[in-house]
Amino acid sequence: MILIKYCRVFIVLIGMMFIHSVGYSIDKKIYHSVKSAVLLVGVCTKQVDIDLLPATTKQALLSKFGATKFKKAMAKLKHAKKLAPYCSKFSSGKNTFFYRLRSTGSSFLINKQGYLITNFHVVGNYSNIVVFDANRSMANAKIAKVVWRNKENDLAILKIDNISDERKPITLANPALINSLVNSDVWSLGYPGVSNTSAVQLLSFQAKSDKGVIRAKPEERYLMTNHSVSTSTIEHSAYINSGNSGGPLVDYCGKVLGVNQSVPSVTRGRGIGWSVHIKHVIAGLQLNGIDYTVSSKSCPYYIAGVSSTLSKLFDYIIFATLLMLIIMVVWLYKKRNLKPAGLTQFMRREMSRYFKTNSKSVKGSEKEANQTLVGVLKGFGTLEGVDLEMRGDDEIVIGRDSAGLTTPIDSIGRKHACLYWQAHLGVIWIEDLKSTNGTFLENGEEVSPGEKAFLKVGAGFYLSEPENGFKIVDKL
Repeated sequence: MILIKYCRVFIVLIGMMFIHSVGYSIDKKIYHSVKSAVLLVGVCTKQVDIDLLPATTKQALLSKFGATKFKKAMAKLKHAKKLAPYCSKFSSGKNTFFYRLRSTGSSFLINKQGYLITNFHVVGNYSNIVVFDANRSMANAKIAKVVWRNKENDLAILKIDNISDERKPITLANPALINSLVNSDVWSLGYPGVSNTSAVQLLSFQAKSDKGVIRAKPEERYLMTNHSVSTSTIEHSAYINSGNSGGPLVDYCGKVLGVNQSVPSVTRGRGIGWSVHIKHVIAGLQLNGIDYTVSSKSCPYYIAGVSSTLSKLFDYIIFATLLMLIIMVVWLYKKRNLKPAGLTQFMRREMSRYFKTNSKSVKGSEKEANQTLVGVLKGFGTLEGVDLEMRGDDEIVIGRDSAGLTTPIDSIGRKHACLYWQAHLGVIWIEDLKSTNGTFLENGEEVSPGEKAFLKVGAGFYLSEPENGFKIVDKL
């Protein structure tokens, strides 16, 4: 009986070691299918082409605003024209106006009729929306119609015509199953690299993914887009950043659990993120009579790099291996006359060592706490109460976008500036992301659009107006 007890412990231990060494992952075919359903969304806005204004009008503007502001306006115009080809589907109707790409986000396809899900804050109340379909190039930007906007739950439904055959609609998860998925692995998909429109033309428009776990059961939260009605959200540790907004959060089988929405405004995206519960998406689709697919099937784990047939073979291999181990234990027991007390001590020691080596925290904060502290970003004026510990090597976009360091100030752009820091070099710098109202150092010196300015502990900067300020201090 004692031997059987020890063999059971051995089976558990070896089983855990095998699972840990092999690892579970999403099936590659499922992953590529889900990835094909994720599309990049762009918002186009009308802008005056100062170059085409009469000479007398330009001279009047120069006299009114001064040479410095006029030069800054011309620099922004030059940047805007680089983004105009992405909005070439829209006609301004006047020679002195053109459309440029204002901002981007993510979306995902839910049926072959071309209906897409995204966040309300991605499209806002704008009407000129484009979706990048086949080949993910500017030439294939398609005009999207906003079918439904829901500010309360930060959701929107888009519609494009003639969807590419390479796009595969994504299946939605049964909302009733999500409560049981705490600590289960999930993947967030989207276009985080395209969040800064100044770099759009340099990127390949490829959707990216990041793995995390569901941290807790869905909870009610007040979203940035609405403070009067709470929304059911899923808290998880999959990476979300500016540009991820509107993308899907999926399980092992590629079923959508939620819509990526935001990260806390006072902490970095890695370690915690929120997605709008899929039940709100389903309610919106039903309200608009739009077809979708829901699956209630259980989702079996998939062993990374192994086909479903080979995974069954692994089961037999595991069984045979464990049987051999049992035989070895019996042989050692008889051969060396190993006492039960000694075997128990050995098993406890080995299991303790295994758990100490391989235990993983669901929260990203423990890893973060061990990283070198570069400084603390503290808000003042209208931003008082915003605190951010800068650890390790990282960066954060500051603006009104809910997938960054969020500020509700209207004069601050959606992606106004980006703060970078590197602990191993001990450096900090701020970059203006070609904002409309500018980024300034505490002495009033403006950071040129698209340029970076180095900072140090004790220094400060502000966005748009001096009251929208930040200070870098050495500790909280």
